[in-house]
Amino acid sequence: QDQFSTENSFMIYQLAGTFTMLGCLISMWHMTSHLRNFNQPFVQRKILAILWMCPIYSVTSWLSLVLPKLEGYLAILKDLYEAYV
Repeated sequence: QDQFSTENSFMIYQLAGTFTMLGCLISMWHMTSHLRNFNQPFVQRKILAILWMCPIYSVTSWLSLVLPKLEGYLAILKDLYEAYV
């Protein structure tokens, strides 16, 4: 039973990590698109700040899943960035 539990946890980490990477890549693609066509800096700076939310939220959530002891600190990081945006 212990081996099955370990394999199941590892599969959960892999699945969550895959979607984290996918979300980060899509967000980074949109960010680079905005940076290449930086025509309206006032508006696009705010858009870039919003686009950073996906990588920050997904990475901190995945790290909270993998390292549950750091969950409180990572939640503070998410809340600080949310307040900034």
